[in-house]
Amino acid sequence: MFFPEGKAVKVRFLKNFGRNVKATGPAAKITNLGALKIVLGIRRFLLYLLFIMVFSFAAGIIVNSTI
Repeated sequence: MFFPEGKAVKVRFLKNFGRNVKATGPAAKITNLGALKIVLGIRRFLLYLLFIMVFSFAAGIIVNSTI
């Protein structure tokens, strides 16, 4: 990296780098699923996943058949 202002800016950047980092993409989805498993319990969590997969498959079939 290039820091034209000098070493002080680089040190400040590196100190603040780990703060307020929000997980995005697949990491966020995995984190949310982990929290959901804790809240719902394993049985309801597995039923939720099954419902999501069946609903997504059925919606995909319906959309593909109408095109």
